[in-house]
Amino acid sequence: MPAGFIEISVSDNGLGIPEAEIPRLFQPFEKRGPGQGVGLGLALCRLLAEQNGWMLTLSNRTTGGLRACIRIPCTYPASSMSKNK
Repeated sequence: MPAGFIEISVSDNGLGIPEAEIPRLFQPFEKRGPGQGVGLGLALCRLLAEQNGWMLTLSNRTTGGLRACIRIPCTYPASSMSKNK
């Protein structure tokens, strides 16, 4: 069975986050600035993703803003790739 992945991403047009701060945001109880919440959201999301063999990343967009992306591995039958259905 061929393997691939499904990618889901969410982007914004904000200022982005300094590259050095991105890994810290995945640590429990880490927050960026004041606001509601206790800083567990990204830590829990990454933990759940990794436990299922998925990958969650944050990256700055070249045009500005931040991009959150989750990649989910998948397999599909070779017959689904055929042009003759």
